[in-house]
Amino acid sequence: MRKFKYLIYSYLNFAVRLHHIIYLVNGDYGMKKVDYEELEYLNKFNKEIQIVFTKVDNVNHYNNINYLTEATNYIKTLRNVRSEIFLTSSKYFLFFNIK
Repeated sequence: MRKFKYLIYSYLNFAVRLHHIIYLVNGDYGMKKVDYEELEYLNKFNKEIQIVFTKVDNVNHYNNINYLTEATNYIKTLRNVRSEIFLTSSKYFLFFNIK
């Protein structure tokens, strides 16, 4: 696992043509500790990061709002993370803007 992470981080660090990272979060569970840690680390690469919540149709509306509120409060502290969060499922596609 360490070698794989090293490979990915090396690519992100030296890929000059890569300008945007899409970070997928399982919408069933919201952002976990590992997601926060990864976003902190990815933020150091100075590439634009877009967060996408997947499988949001599996979660009730109340939990979706809680997950989004928690995520938006956190990403305001990271300079390379875009302010909108995309919500996807097999049934629909939306985006949530925190401005």
